[in-house]
Amino acid sequence: MRAQAATEYVIIIAVILAALIPIFYYALSESNRTTRMNQASDAVNILARKAESVYALGPGSRDYVWIAVPSGIGSTLVGNGTIVMSFSDLGDALAITRVNVTGTIPIDQGTYRISVEMLENVVIIGPVNDSTA
Repeated sequence: MRAQAATEYVIIIAVILAALIPIFYYALSESNRTTRMNQASDAVNILARKAESVYALGPGSRDYVWIAVPSGIGSTLVGNGTIVMSFSDLGDALAITRVNVTGTIPIDQGTYRISVEMLENVVIIGPVNDSTA
């Protein structure tokens, strides 16, 4: 009698776990996707705002920002007033500026110090090499 009750409890717990594990996995993967997309969106929006503020200060102005590049970035584009980070599986994070921008953004995951500099009539965006003294 006890063995039958124990077996029934084990079966009930197995059925419950079989239903809950996929739900937890789905919730975790969606949270990860949302976090990555928000990081990319924040990065391009920070760069766009900083480009406009440096442009307003005039030629020769330079400022630095720190951005977090999430994993899964397939390509980036900085040009013609747009800053884009494209994921290979999620879509694009896009920011549009009112100024002419050019430059590069790293695609490898990590935190980067980015230089935003106004030269003549274009804002140049690019990573800073901090390896030299």
